[in-house]
Amino acid sequence: MCKCILYITIYISLSANALAQNSLNRLSYFFETDKYDISSPLELEMAINENDTVFLEGFCDWRGSSEYNKELAKKRISAIENEIRTQLAQVSHIVFIQTAFGEEFVGGEDTSAEGMQKNRRVDILVKKMAAPVTRTEVLASDTLIIGKNGSSEMVEGLKESLRTGKNLRINNLNFRPGLDIIVPQSEPVLRELLELMNSNPSLEIEIQGYVCCTPDGSDGPNNRTGGGYLSRDRAKAVYDYLVDHGIEESRMDYKGFGGSNKIYNPERTAADMNANRRVEIKILKY
Repeated sequence: MCKCILYITIYISLSANALAQNSLNRLSYFFETDKYDISSPLELEMAINENDTVFLEGFCDWRGSSEYNKELAKKRISAIENEIRTQLAQVSHIVFIQTAFGEEFVGGEDTSAEGMQKNRRVDILVKKMAAPVTRTEVLASDTLIIGKNGSSEMVEGLKESLRTGKNLRINNLNFRPGLDIIVPQSEPVLRELLELMNSNPSLEIEIQGYVCCTPDGSDGPNNRTGGGYLSRDRAKAVYDYLVDHGIEESRMDYKGFGGSNKIYNPERTAADMNANRRVEIKILKY
């Protein structure tokens, strides 16, 4: 997969509409206080092509409640996305990944007039994408799939995992975007995993968490806790479920692997992203 990322910054002065680029090579569009409309031209000075991913990160100054600023950041992000889509109407397959930080980010506490103006912005990052890798190609080399077809299939998967050194991916064990909260639809899968652990008392596992939609395989923020290790928190959510239902802690470990080892790359649809925000099981002993 191509690791090339283009970071460019557009600084748009609210008074003079001047453009400049800083050393971080990140694009930023600045807004007036409590506004989210595009009042100055957004000039995209970089190429955005088919299948590229555009990351949009929204920020606010410290004024207003946390909830208000988060919603304002979301509106600013939407305004920028709409403007980019309008300018690049001929490019039909661009994936937009939105993250609304509001005032909750490093530097957000700057109370100077200049600092607050810099914090009222949306950052734009463009990731150049390689050709897609299909689910079958990735899983054939990286994982074994086990699903909701009974414990006998899962036991065979355990044996195969030990023999080949591959991970087990539990079908339909997914999470809400930006959170370590397992979706309700995954409850039957958790119960099956619990049954597997109960019926195989010598089984020891490592629970491995993953996220979607981050550049260079990096980890993502947990919007529930404010921490920056979402993949680890997702693995721990499964770990906590098993502990709460009687599985000994000594039989399990958990780790986060960020956005590495994607099932779908690039992530073109919501289904692709949902598949990548997952947990896999490494069999340590059986």
